[in-house]
Amino acid sequence: KINPFNKSFYKKIFKKINGHNLLMYPDQRPLYKKLSKFLKIKKENILLTSGSDSAIKFIFETYTKKNDKVAYFWPTYGMIDFYTSLYGCKSKKINYDKNLNLNLNELVKTCKDKIKILFVTNPNMPTGTILEGSTLKTIINLSKKYKFLLVFDEAYIEFSSKKSLVHLIKKHKNIIVTRTFSKAFGLAGARIGYLVSNEKNIANLMKVKPYADINILAIKSAEVILDNL
Repeated sequence: KINPFNKSFYKKIFKKINGHNLLMYPDQRPLYKKLSKFLKIKKENILLTSGSDSAIKFIFETYTKKNDKVAYFWPTYGMIDFYTSLYGCKSKKINYDKNLNLNLNELVKTCKDKIKILFVTNPNMPTGTILEGSTLKTIINLSKKYKFLLVFDEAYIEFSSKKSLVHLIKKHKNIIVTRTFSKAFGLAGARIGYLVSNEKNIANLMKVKPYADINILAIKSAEVILDNL
């Protein structure tokens, strides 16, 4: 059963939207400011996207070319597999065993194979598995050693007991974390998400981001959510 927001919440959103808003391209700056405070990172480390799937698309557009090797655990979020095919990349799937444990030997072997990106959905969908600290540390060390981009997809992080890895971007320049308002915050219909990384990656990703890709309803909905956690 889906439990919708109550009417008072809708009123808070629509109270923020007026005729003037509809005439203008949406101002994303207030949401950047609120997200910066929520995540405890600088707004220069954040890029708003139309859902986290757009964040993943931007990563492919910015950092891959045809025949690049892209690795990810399997099964996982289907759009990662879709974009790998769409952009002509070579898929390197790291499988779970029958008990939903990762094969670390297969992981190491894959990382050695000159991959461009490793996508880690944590918690993973559809397995519901969560990678623990020691495994995450191993993956980060591998990414440094073999010089590939490491992307953590945290669409379901609010459903786990683990903290987000957004703080890692301060120390590791090759890490991108994607997040969304679609799941725990209940705004799938609004299409609003974001990614976080170091300022150089944000500048590169900004080059493929459309100027006004996020509508006023999505922006104001996310603002109200952050004001009413």
